[in-house]
Amino acid sequence: MASWWTWMVPLALLMVVPLVVGARLLREQEDGRDREAKRKRMDEMRALEAKARKLSAAEGAQQWAYVVRKAAESDRSNRVRESCAYLLRLAAVLENVKHEEGVKFAEAVCWRAVKQALMLDGNLFKEGEKPVGANEELKAAYVRLANVEVRRGKHAEAESHYWSAYRAVEDMGSLDSIGATFMHMIRFHRKVTKNKEKLDKVFTIWERKLEERKEVECTMTYLVEKSKMLNEKITFMAFDKEEGGRFNEALSLAEQEFLPIAKQLDTVTIVQHEGPELEAAYDLMANLYMQLKKFEDSEKWIKRSIEKREEKIEEDEPGTDSEAENRKYLAYCYRFYANLLGTMEKFKEAADMFEKAAIMMEEVGQDKEGAMMRISATSMFLRAAEKGKSSEVVAKGLEMAQDTLHHCEQAFGPVSTKLAEPLMLISKAHWMSGNYSECEKPVLRALEICRNVLGDAHSLTKTILTQLMELRRRLQNAKK
Repeated sequence: MASWWTWMVPLALLMVVPLVVGARLLREQEDGRDREAKRKRMDEMRALEAKARKLSAAEGAQQWAYVVRKAAESDRSNRVRESCAYLLRLAAVLENVKHEEGVKFAEAVCWRAVKQALMLDGNLFKEGEKPVGANEELKAAYVRLANVEVRRGKHAEAESHYWSAYRAVEDMGSLDSIGATFMHMIRFHRKVTKNKEKLDKVFTIWERKLEERKEVECTMTYLVEKSKMLNEKITFMAFDKEEGGRFNEALSLAEQEFLPIAKQLDTVTIVQHEGPELEAAYDLMANLYMQLKKFEDSEKWIKRSIEKREEKIEEDEPGTDSEAENRKYLAYCYRFYANLLGTMEKFKEAADMFEKAAIMMEEVGQDKEGAMMRISATSMFLRAAEKGKSSEVVAKGLEMAQDTLHHCEQAFGPVSTKLAEPLMLISKAHWMSGNYSECEKPVLRALEICRNVLGDAHSLTKTILTQLMELRRRLQNAKK
């Protein structure tokens, strides 16, 4: 028996030792590759930091270098997700940088963020391949990179990166995350490529993905995401310039699918959702009917939107950001309704609605928009006054025009070209009231401002000069 052990043990050792040694060598080899990969990443990070420091003339360049250094430190400590987060935050800041060198730096940061995000899945897939599960950091990095490439005019690369962002969350990502990626693609194709076929492809894939998840997702989530998709699709169809607007098709989709979902979401008061609100659906219906020149139907829907928004403001806590935001949107609805009333030649009602919008805008600190709405209010009031021509109405029109000029001076300054229109309205009001001697002064002031700011060759300057010549001709005839 002893003799058996004497030859069995050495034999076992001969079999095990090579395996242990081989495993250790393999581990050391892998560790060596990991160290080499990390060393390479650190070199790239240092190069990126150096590039930021060379942009010393750029505002914020030193802070950019600091963020890159923090990202490198996190990577060195094996905190890859934290490192990626630093780079993504920096990429978000750099998206709006103005100068060319800054945009190039933004591109380099985004590429570094992509590479860091790829590591979060343990390098199990290569760039451009679909990850196992969802990689939100990779999606965000590709979206940032695509946005920068758009700014650099690299549209083909941008499109490819948007699709890479989608693949990063395609299978396991939330519907909200997937939908956000599609939104980027849709806006890219609407504003940049203007390619209808590619837009249709995005909508088709988005709809298919929604239907695939319908049975497994929370009903609320599904409805919210579908409402977002429908809102984008209807807007695209309605304002498709190549086909002159597919308004009837868009209206049908809005009535049959979008509006019912918006109403269903509006009944859910316990959980807040980020889908289009019911009043936004009403706005869309009003806009579609206006484009179809069905003004009475448009008026019906915009009134519903205004009523809904006014109710919401009453429920808001005064002085909050939410109340200010809701007031601003209500003012936009008043403006839409005012334009609609003007189209229907209800000029007095249009003037009142424009003034209502202006006051609300000024209450939330939007003085410039408020001033522009006052110009529209005065213009509509004077058009109404032209019909009646009573001295009291015309006098009020002149008072409105002078008050509008004051608001414009306060909002834009005393030498802004924005003053030209209210000055011309003052001249018109003087003419209507028979104060012919006062008609020329405001026009001359408007002409002087435009000449000083825009020059004689500008179209606005030429228009005012032409109107001055016409006014002088009419004054000459009036004297006869």
